[in-house]
Amino acid sequence: MAENVVLIILAIVGGTLTLLGLFAIVVWIREWADLLGPLLAGAGLIAAVVGFISGAATWVIVASIVALVVGVLLRVVAEPWQNW
Repeated sequence: MAENVVLIILAIVGGTLTLLGLFAIVVWIREWADLLGPLLAGAGLIAAVVGFISGAATWVIVASIVALVVGVLLRVVAEPWQNW
């Protein structure tokens, strides 16, 4: 039961960070993309590992991996803007 609560919290946090990250890309707020990229990648990685270890549903693991990929992409997208 406790594992499910942790996974739900991680999913909510990861989902929120994903939405904020996508908003940052759409609005081109480079500071947000630079900040949220590593956070989202870290949250996605942690959620994927916890989900895998606890035998979570496949969609939780897939969503975590998507969060990880989006986080890395955010960081890559934000990189060229560092010199502005």
